[in-house]
Formats: sequence, structure tokens, C-alpha cells
Amino acid sequence: MLVNRERNRICSSSVIAFKPKNRRTIACAVGSILLGSIVGIAVLEPAFGQKPDVSGSIELENEPVQRTPYDAGQEEAIALFESLLVEAEMGKFTNHSAGPKAIKHLAGTYLYCATKQATCPVILEGLLEADIATSSIKNVPACPLLEQFWMFYEKSEFNKREGFLHSVGHASAVATFAREQLPRYKNCKETVAKALREDKTARQASSKKAFANAAYLLNQFKKKIPNVFSVLGIEDSPQLTE
Repeated sequence: MLVNRERNRICSSSVIAFKPKNRRTIACAVGSILLGSIVGIAVLEPAFGQKPDVSGSIELENEPVQRTPYDAGQEEAIALFESLLVEAEMGKFTNHSAGPKAIKHLAGTYLYCATKQATCPVILEGLLEADIATSSIKNVPACPLLEQFWMFYEKSEFNKREGFLHSVGHASAVATFAREQLPRYKNCKETVAKALREDKTARQASSKKAFANAAYLLNQFKKKIPNVFSVLGIEDSPQLTE
């Protein structure tokens, strides 16, 4: 065959470069492999008619994931309520805090949600229950999260934006919420102090519900709204954090 004659020619010509017999054998094998790859891959088929396994992973150098301040705030806010939910199910809390990016994200989410639905107690209830959980560690009422939230909300004039972003149809619901529910979140220390006197088993159920609802809402926003500040017409720096 043509293949055999070409292989013999390669083997004989390889003797010039490799005089020892063992090297001649190696040269012959190399020549045969090269010829097989040129004439047809079929000569290299493995036994039993199986195709060579070409599956496997190729290690590529992964580029670092770049996050914006918005991403960082969103992830921190979600992580806050998800970790609190886990602790509520275990019945034991640790101290929790939130950075400026998370507080800003929660404020923006609340503003957007409130103007779309008239009221949005989910975020406020989650923060209140978080403060109750933290306060329960030392049994001392405190509102670090809600106080940070309201301070940012008012300093950024989100409260004014909320006023003119509400539709006329929301007027009745907004008024009722402001009169009957909002004081619980504005005067949070009184609310926390009252909660600490309640039965722990009953409190566990309400805290689990609040954390689950807040985490769910934030995750839904993450899926459906690229940036709540952009939608609201509020400038949000796109600079990367890392």
C-alpha cells in the first residue's frame, strides 16, 4: 500500500539522523504517527471501535468580576436579610450592621416600591425586625439600621421625591399608612422595647416572615430592575468598587 511504502521511506531516511537501533525505532514510530495524521486519522483509532475521549475541561484564565457600587450595595442588602433569616430559623442572633452602600440601596428600593405600590412596608419591617434581633442579644432597645435608613432617606430628600412621585390614586392609601403604620418605624426604639417584652416564640415567627419577605423583594428587584436609581432619575455613580 501507499501508506506502507511511505512509512518505509520515512523509516529508512530517519536512520541518517539516529544511528543507534533504538533511536531508529523511535524515529520510525514518529514518522508513522506523522504519516497517519496526514493520510487519515483512521489509522490512529483506538481499539474496540471507540472514539477518543475528547471531553474534559480546559483551564482558562478567568477575568475578575467587576462590581459597581450599586451591585455591592444590592448584594450586601440581600445578604443581610438572608443571614438574618437563617439565624431566625436557628433561634439565635448575632450582631448585624449595614454599610452606606447597602443603606442607600435599601432607601432607593423603598422609594421605588412605595411610589409604585403606594406603600412598601416590607423594607421597613425587615429593618425593624433586624434591629429587634440585634437588640435581643443584650436585651437593650436600639435602632441602628432604621436610624441610618431614615437619616439617609431624609438627607437625600427621598421623602420629598416620594411626595411628588406618588400618583393621585395613592393619596388615600399613603395617608392611612402615614397615620397608622409609619410611626412604628419612625419611633423605632419604642417599638423595639415593646417587642423585647413579647414572647420569644411568637417573635421568632414574625421575624422569619419579615426577613423572608425582604430578601424575596430585593431578589425580585435584582432580577427585574437593572438599577432603581436610574429608573427614578437619580444619579448613581457607575464607578467600579473592585
